[in-house]
Amino acid sequence: MAHKYIEALLDNIKTQLSDINPDMAHICVDITIYISKVPESKSHLTFQDLYQTVSNRESVDEDDFYEAVFFLIRRLQILEQKHEALNPKLGRYERVPDEQEIIEAISERDFFNPFTGQSLTLEEFSEQVLPYFSPSTSFIRAVNA
Repeated sequence: MAHKYIEALLDNIKTQLSDINPDMAHICVDITIYISKVPESKSHLTFQDLYQTVSNRESVDEDDFYEAVFFLIRRLQILEQKHEALNPKLGRYERVPDEQEIIEAISERDFFNPFTGQSLTLEEFSEQVLPYFSPSTSFIRAVNA
């Protein structure tokens, strides 16, 4: 069943992107195939992790790569974007307490550390608040059905 689901999903990706950008479609396909193999074990994927799934291609345009990742998040809901931040009290990165607050902060360009509330510059924010990705619950459920 999962195999048929993945095949249909890959066909959907190719159809949606075939007229727009074939390179982006290939990136989406590569990432989807990668995360479809034991998706519950891939709950913390960085941009670098995802890039490694497509790095075997001759050339990967950076813009196409980022557009593909966000296409998988926003349009297909295969991936979910989450964030972790430096918790200075514990000296380690932890999942942020409120994802929506971070998304709003980014869109409003009002940067802060979610554990301390301390105002940050864009550069400090980029070092202290990091995105990561997980397969969506609906994707995991469909793959495991």
